[in-house]
Amino acid sequence: HNESISDAESAIFSQLLAKSKRASFHPGEVIMEAGCVKRSVIHLISGMVTARGATGTVFSVRQAGVGDSILGELAFLESGNKGAGASILAETHVDCLITSYDVLELLSCNEPMVGARFYRK
Repeated sequence: HNESISDAESAIFSQLLAKSKRASFHPGEVIMEAGCVKRSVIHLISGMVTARGATGTVFSVRQAGVGDSILGELAFLESGNKGAGASILAETHVDCLITSYDVLELLSCNEPMVGARFYRK
């Protein structure tokens, strides 16, 4: 079972990245607010973030550079769009790509195999 990405898949992922918004955040800035209903996936390029619940409880700490760091995926995948379950805050300077639900949904409809690979990752 080969996990390598074909040239066609690579081209589609390039299109996805081209439609993602690049953003930078300073330490302490909120990247995604708990309860936010604008569904997005955040891919860390560099920096460290924490995910905090409404009471300030830290759920996770993620740092870019140690494998893929994708945030917001749980709210993104839930049906009914209940909003993000936690706030994501920049602990250090953060560079990231923000991909909207609409872009990923369109990708999944047009290229089901690539969409399936994205969701599986």
